[in-house]
Amino acid sequence: MARPASEMQALSPSDPLPRVWGWWLAFDPRTPPEVARRRFVERYGQEPTEVLMAGALLLAGPVPGRQ
Repeated sequence: MARPASEMQALSPSDPLPRVWGWWLAFDPRTPPEVARRRFVERYGQEPTEVLMAGALLLAGPVPGRQ
């Protein structure tokens, strides 16, 4: 089950790739999750479903209409 966008979680290297299927907005891993959420809303007009740390990227998404 997806976590609320107000939380961030790290993906384990063993998590399957379909977990991040679709398009996601990517950020430097040092970007605070709150900043990533705010920029996602500014760009797409809605909250991301999830904010994830995936390897060397902080991901917010998925992008609406691009799943």
